[in-house]
Amino acid sequence: MKQLTPGEKLLAALELQELGLQMKKTQIRRNNPDATAEEIHQLFRNWLLARKPIPDGFRIVSWPRKCNSVTKSSYDVSLANDEEAEHLIYQLGLRGYQTLSVMEQSKLGRLATARLELSSHAVTDILFASSGVEAEIVAGALLLEVIPDLTMPVAQIGDLITLKVLSSSVNRPHDELDLRNLLLVASDDDLARARWLTELIMQRGTHRERDVLELLQESRAAVIG
Repeated sequence: MKQLTPGEKLLAALELQELGLQMKKTQIRRNNPDATAEEIHQLFRNWLLARKPIPDGFRIVSWPRKCNSVTKSSYDVSLANDEEAEHLIYQLGLRGYQTLSVMEQSKLGRLATARLELSSHAVTDILFASSGVEAEIVAGALLLEVIPDLTMPVAQIGDLITLKVLSSSVNRPHDELDLRNLLLVASDDDLARARWLTELIMQRGTHRERDVLELLQESRAAVIG
């Protein structure tokens, strides 16, 4: 069996996120102009059922978000070094993704994130070493049935809480809203995992000069009391 490259793994995940599913439906309609709505639905379902699970080593970090007619999604990728990250970006470029920006993580001396655009309505953020705990998030991802008959690896609630604590601010209201909603449904185990990850972030120096452990405690108190 052919071993997939990191770029091919990422493309497999992108096909299965919300925007990718919408694009696939449009493609099926375009390729079958005379098909009825019921036939289009069946063709789409057949395509879904034929998809292979996303390989190990790649995990979805957060769900797609629509904002001002732009669908944004974020993905965590666990790679060994910047060379692998740059090769992944190159592979995606060959498949139509335009690199909008890249950022470095100075504390780790690594490429932190890359923002890619497939069209004017589809922006994807790839996280390589932004928080410094990408490897832990990838290793701890859970397999969840996101739609009937389709299972995907998804980051744990505690992991998402950690990332939102790290990125949220008054200038990022969507992140603050996400953090509040996550805290409302978080279990004690989720909160314990979030504390563990924020401690790792502090230890590794990727906390962006913010006390993320204290911010987590303050956010929890503000939401839960």
